[in-house]
Amino acid sequence: MRIKPALLSLIVLGLALLVPASGSPQEVAKRATKRAAKEATESAAKQAAEETTKKAVKKAVAPDAIDLNTASAEQLKKLGLDEETTTKVIAARPFSSLEDPKIKQAIPADVLTKLDGKINVKPPAQ
Repeated sequence: MRIKPALLSLIVLGLALLVPASGSPQEVAKRATKRAAKEATESAAKQAAEETTKKAVKKAVAPDAIDLNTASAEQLKKLGLDEETTTKVIAARPFSSLEDPKIKQAIPADVLTKLDGKINVKPPAQ
């Protein structure tokens, strides 16, 4: 019986795949551990990059965002703020940033969340 060279090479290749990797069980375990650590690191880096991108997009402010330090009562009402909240915002000025505690006292948290990207705070000129 004569075996064609191409078929013979496929058989040899198949047998080579069935033979376990060379090295002791400790070496095989070590390689597997390194591979798993590399995959975990890559996965964590990818996840961190995605979270950073999401945060940057969330913090991005529209070019036509209203500055809470200079907005008129009318502009604040157009944002959806009621009369009482508008008065509180104007009375609490100036704000140093969107994280300023005075903003959080003047505008309810749920309303502030809805205004994300629609408002900004430019610190007053000194």
